[in-house]
Amino acid sequence: MKFLLILFLLFSFGYSKNQLNETELEIYKNMSSSDENEKYNEEVAYDTKENSSLVLRSLEYKKEYYVGEVFPIIIYAKTNEVSDFGFDIELDKNEDLAFLNKNLKWNKKGDEYEAILWFEAKTANAYIKNIKVSLTRNKVAFKESNLKIQDLRFKKINADRLYSNLVASKLEIKKVKTSYFDDKSLVMIVALEAQNANLNNFNITNDTTLIKQRVDNVNGDFNSSSAFYSAIFAPSKKELSFSYFNTDTNKLETVNLEVEISSNETVNTQSDLNPQSNVIDFYKQFILWFISGICAIFFIFKRSYLLLGVAVVCFALSFMVTSSSYKAVFKAKASAKLLPTSNSTYFYTSSQDEEVEVLDSRQNYKKILFKDGKIGWVDEKDLQEM
Repeated sequence: MKFLLILFLLFSFGYSKNQLNETELEIYKNMSSSDENEKYNEEVAYDTKENSSLVLRSLEYKKEYYVGEVFPIIIYAKTNEVSDFGFDIELDKNEDLAFLNKNLKWNKKGDEYEAILWFEAKTANAYIKNIKVSLTRNKVAFKESNLKIQDLRFKKINADRLYSNLVASKLEIKKVKTSYFDDKSLVMIVALEAQNANLNNFNITNDTTLIKQRVDNVNGDFNSSSAFYSAIFAPSKKELSFSYFNTDTNKLETVNLEVEISSNETVNTQSDLNPQSNVIDFYKQFILWFISGICAIFFIFKRSYLLLGVAVVCFALSFMVTSSSYKAVFKAKASAKLLPTSNSTYFYTSSQDEEVEVLDSRQNYKKILFKDGKIGWVDEKDLQEM
């Protein structure tokens, strides 16, 4: 019995095992292959690049320029990016090449964006090799492209003693005024207009007769600009001369400006403006003192308080009629002009509050006298009464 029972159990187990294997086989046939043998500790890389493109091109540009000549490189950027984005730019260049318009503007032109980059070589060793443009969002670049710049050559100008450090395709003198700056010097103001030039460079370096010179009120762009040049010099100077390099003629052009004192809108001399030296004011003051003295004498003999009152009033008025000048504070970092006009040249900027004397006024300008004797015109908002 026991033997038969053992045989029965063995037979049943073997049959069941065969059935399970056939069932498992059918299941395994319909299952995909397992990846259980693959390693899971390896990092999985995902493509996180945005679906955008950036293509750069440039207009044809010259390959040779003069030192001091401003020149543009016009580039175009084309992208299929439609979300809000900005542009960032990096230049592979040396310090001898100045990038003049760092606040670059990009203008939409059809399906491209245009930017004009202005440069100026400071020496013949200047170079630029590459312009990299990046698309940015929240100040983070997400796409970039490079534009290779062909080799540029820069030629040094064989300048003369009068060279004004200006290179231009055209320069015009629109107006010239010469006036007294103070009792020892004259000032000449020259209105300049230029094409393809950087008027900020205008400086007659080697003219030792000039006490001071500067450029102010530069307007326009490098294609066409205007500015006011001013030079202070001794009255003995008869002519202001300078040269500039003309890129159209490829040679130095000389300009001679005759020194002639203007009859209108002059900057008066210190002696004319100082109220203490004004003869008419002195006589007015003397007459009031005389009347006051006579009235005081009659008061002593006549004991008339009316005469005493007249004496006191005349004496007080004598200190008021000398001029309309008054003391004021010229604010720190404020600037003084040579003339009371919007286009006049600034000749001085204060580093701290200064005590000055206000001599005259014209519209919103005040004429002031500095302690060192210089006289200028300032905006009334730059003065504070004491």
